[in-house]
Amino acid sequence: MIHKIIDRFFAPLILILVMVAALSSFETALCRQPIIEDGKKTTSHGNLITYSNDREGVFIDYPAALTRVKGEGGIVTLAPKNPKGYRFIPSLCITKYYILETPDISDLLNQIETNFTGLPYYRLSSVNKRSNSEMLITREFVDNNSKESVYEVALYKKKGNDLFEAAFQVPRKNSRSEISSVFNECLESFRIAGEEITRGMSDSGTNANSESLKKAGELADSGKYLEALAGIAPLRASGSRGPEIYLISGKCHIGLRDYEKACNDYKNLVSLKKDSLEFRNLYVDSLIQAGKFKDALSECRKSFDIKSTDAETAIAFMNLGNIFLAMNRLREALNSFEEGISRFPKVARLHNNAALAAIGLGDLEAAKEHYEKALSIEPSYKNARIGLAKLFLRTENFTAADFHFNEALKTDPRCAEAYTGLLKVYKATGDAKKSGELLGGLGSKDPALYKEVTTENR
Repeated sequence: MIHKIIDRFFAPLILILVMVAALSSFETALCRQPIIEDGKKTTSHGNLITYSNDREGVFIDYPAALTRVKGEGGIVTLAPKNPKGYRFIPSLCITKYYILETPDISDLLNQIETNFTGLPYYRLSSVNKRSNSEMLITREFVDNNSKESVYEVALYKKKGNDLFEAAFQVPRKNSRSEISSVFNECLESFRIAGEEITRGMSDSGTNANSESLKKAGELADSGKYLEALAGIAPLRASGSRGPEIYLISGKCHIGLRDYEKACNDYKNLVSLKKDSLEFRNLYVDSLIQAGKFKDALSECRKSFDIKSTDAETAIAFMNLGNIFLAMNRLREALNSFEEGISRFPKVARLHNNAALAAIGLGDLEAAKEHYEKALSIEPSYKNARIGLAKLFLRTENFTAADFHFNEALKTDPRCAEAYTGLLKVYKATGDAKKSGELLGGLGSKDPALYKEVTTENR
């Protein structure tokens, strides 16, 4: 592995570092105060532990799978007992700030967000004002230490001159995982003196919305696009227009090949956050798939004015090359891919698509080099493996073609292109026995795949 798994022993130090960027930015706008723990205690009831601090008037429930981590500066921190497997360790922190008394908590939003925007690749995802004294915010940014994209949910509660923040952070890829659900339950149990103990967000509807989005996201990830769209339909009908809704909807419409609707979804994303290269890349890709190449080119050129992560910038070069490929402007396509490769030589997809442009220009040797480079970076990259196999088939290197088609099947045992390619190899080499064995095995084990493969070979 590139990154060594962080052992549990280092969790306290890492967790302190994790919060430093956000907290130091926040302090310039609001005055952070230590949470004095003279009056703190923990009590167990069932599967939950309650942290209570009578002196500060703060309370939160958490499961036994989490543990208190000693932090600095009077911050109360919870983290998984076993954080192995994470480069960025999930955590929940409770922080206190002194504020000038204001009648409405939303008056503080600009103070908070102006300073948070200093975090790398920061994005404000949603703001939900629950009352004049309570507000829920979701954010994303990149952690400087682990280089992970981070998803944060922060709950703010105001009482007089005190502002309490209970916020959890998880790697973005875990934003719909079990650990995120656990932290969300903890967050919703957080309360300050004088509040009634409540579970969940059912009164405001936010918890139900969050669960609906989570389920819809899981359905979309598993290819159940119609079910996912049905899941978010009530949210859209109620007027919800957050980034998560457009992300899920766009993914579903791409999966259903309704590219026009996908374009509208991703266009709305871009309008929410014009300086998000992630959103613009999605929009450009949908325009390409919709065949709107001029619009795609216009939007893509704006991408290079946006500061973002290396991964998103590499995708921008990929999109630019793909637009020229689709327009049959092959030399410009190859130049775009190679410019991306010069900056990001370890991105396999750039090499794969450069190979396609090179083939179109008749430079088969350059195409072979790009395919081989893509596979040296990512050996299980099926598209590059199939592309190289087809190239060898085209140049009548049947032994190499046979090898690479079979390697593709190790990655995807149901790859119709690989079976079709093997049948072409066997036909070219006159090997009727292998051809018969392949078709016989497919016919008995996977009739649907057999039909697809034989239809292709007619």
